[in-house]
Amino acid sequence: MKSRKKLAVFALALSSVLPMACGSEGTPDNAVAGAGGRAVNPDDARGDSQHDPASGGSSGSQGAAGSGGTGGSGASGAVGGSDGNGGSSGSAGVDAGQGGNGGTAGSGGNAGSGGNAGVGGSAGTGQPTGTPAIVAVGYAGLRVASYDRGKSWTNKEMLSNVAADDHDNLRAVAYGNGVFVAVGHKLFTSPDGASWTRRQHPNDDQQWLGGVAYGNGRFVATGGYGYSAWSTDGIAWHEGGAVGGTEASRSIAFGNGEFRTQTDPGNWYRSTDGVKWTLESGGHQDGVAFCDGAFKESPDCGPAFGHGVYVRAGGWNSGELEWSSDGKSWNSVDVGYPGGVNGFAFGYKP
Repeated sequence: MKSRKKLAVFALALSSVLPMACGSEGTPDNAVAGAGGRAVNPDDARGDSQHDPASGGSSGSQGAAGSGGTGGSGASGAVGGSDGNGGSSGSAGVDAGQGGNGGTAGSGGNAGSGGNAGVGGSAGTGQPTGTPAIVAVGYAGLRVASYDRGKSWTNKEMLSNVAADDHDNLRAVAYGNGVFVAVGHKLFTSPDGASWTRRQHPNDDQQWLGGVAYGNGRFVATGGYGYSAWSTDGIAWHEGGAVGGTEASRSIAFGNGEFRTQTDPGNWYRSTDGVKWTLESGGHQDGVAFCDGAFKESPDCGPAFGHGVYVRAGGWNSGELEWSSDGKSWNSVDVGYPGGVNGFAFGYKP
C-alpha cells in the first residue's frame, strides 16, 4: 500500500478539516479519515441497498475540513489500511483546512480565522491548539480515542458486545468545526473523543448513514436508499437531497470545494452542500477518496494519515489497531473490540 504526499492545506469537512490519509508529514489541522481497511464479518451477507451495508466492507468516510481558528498546514489524505477477513480496502480520507486571517483559501479551502487554507490553498499563520486526537469507530457502536498518535487507545465506549450490521454499527467518523461526528443509524458528537452525546437523526434512526465528511462549512453524510443529511455544527441535522434516486452510498469525500459520494451501482455523485446531487461519472468499484489534489478510487490512496502517523484496523475480530511512522513498518495495539473498525478521524482535544 503506497503512501502519498499530502497537500499543505485545510478547508465537516470531518467540511475545514484536519489532514488525514496520504500526504506529507506536515502538522494536520483538521482531518477526517475513512475506514482503515474496514474489517467485515465474513458471515454477513450484503443486503439490499435500502438498509443493509455490504458484506464486503463499506468504505471509510472521507475527510472533512477541520475547524477554523488556529491551524497548521492542512493536508489531503486517504483512508485505507489492511483489509479485514473478507473486507475491502478502506476509502480515502480527505482533509481540507479552513484558513484564518492571512490564510489564502485554495480550492476547497474557506478562509477562516487563524487557520490554514483548504486543499490546494496556502497555509495560514499560527499553530493548532489542543492535544492531537485520533478517533476510531466501528461495529457495536465502538468509539475509542488516541492522544499519543496511535501508540495507545483510551476512552473506549460501545453500545453492545455484538458485531453486526445493525442499528448500533457506527460506519464512519469525521472531524470539523471543533467536533467529532460519528454516524450510522445513530448520530453522536464529541468535542474531544472522550465524552459523546447522541444527536437527533433527521429520519428518526430509520435510515443508515454510511459516510460523513466536512467541507464548505458543513458536515454532509450519505447512506442507504439514496438518503443524505447535512449539518453546520454536527448537532442539528437536516435531510439532504436524494442521491441517484434510491442508490445506497457507503463512502463520501470532500475536496476542491465539493463533496463526492459513491453509490452501490458504482456511480459518483457530486454536491457542494448535500442538498442537490449531480451524477459525475460511473463504472467505479472501490469507493471514493480524495488525495493528491484529486478524487480517486480508494485503493489509489494510502492508509489513514494525520498528526504525523498512519493508522489502520486489524483483521476481523482481532481487537487491534495498528500505527506506523512511515506506512511500511507497523505496530499493533490491543484495543479489545468485537468485529471491525470502520473509520478514523483526526482532530484535537481542547
